[in-house]
Amino acid sequence: MSIHSNIEKTLTNAERLNPTLNSFLSIEKESALERALELDNSNDDDLPVKGLAIAVKDNICTKGLQTTCGSNILGNYIAQYDAAAVEKLKNAGAVIIGKANMDEFAMGSSNESSAFGPVKNPWDIERVPGGSSGGSETRSGSPVLRPGERGRHRRRGSAHTGCAPRIFLAEDPSLGPDQARFDGNRPERRQRTADAHAPMSPSIIAGLLRGLL
Repeated sequence: MSIHSNIEKTLTNAERLNPTLNSFLSIEKESALERALELDNSNDDDLPVKGLAIAVKDNICTKGLQTTCGSNILGNYIAQYDAAAVEKLKNAGAVIIGKANMDEFAMGSSNESSAFGPVKNPWDIERVPGGSSGGSETRSGSPVLRPGERGRHRRRGSAHTGCAPRIFLAEDPSLGPDQARFDGNRPERRQRTADAHAPMSPSIIAGLLRGLL
């Protein structure tokens, strides 16, 4: 399957589920498909995460895309540059498909405080997904990069939705304000089996080990 076909399928799933889950604040279909075609036509097969779909939590700067931190205060803000982690993911061949919903300024534990509406738990929409990274935890069809270890962000969402966060990457000043010196970015994915600690794909691990992520 081509990268374009895979990304198109991922975007279709995101658009189909988002009216129910409200996990994405934006779905960047046009730019994602253009990026996919570019990668399909590229001869660089050494990119460790070539064609991998990534949703970015909305307090991580992503050039040309909204970065609202889940707040109306930044509702019209368009990032002028990429956070270091996003830049490295792009250079490694990733495809950014959208920005994920979150508690306003990451101040929450259930993802009910987003200015753009609450996120629903994908297993039971009457329940919360945990927070502050509820959008990152509930999205389906792609891995996701999200910040905020300090205990509650990562472990609470994982407990609510079965989304397993993986390897700590790096501190990044391009995160929205919330004790930034303790924040870090990490990739994570939804588990499709009962094993909530299943490893990420070899390409992700390879990228991490090679220092590209």
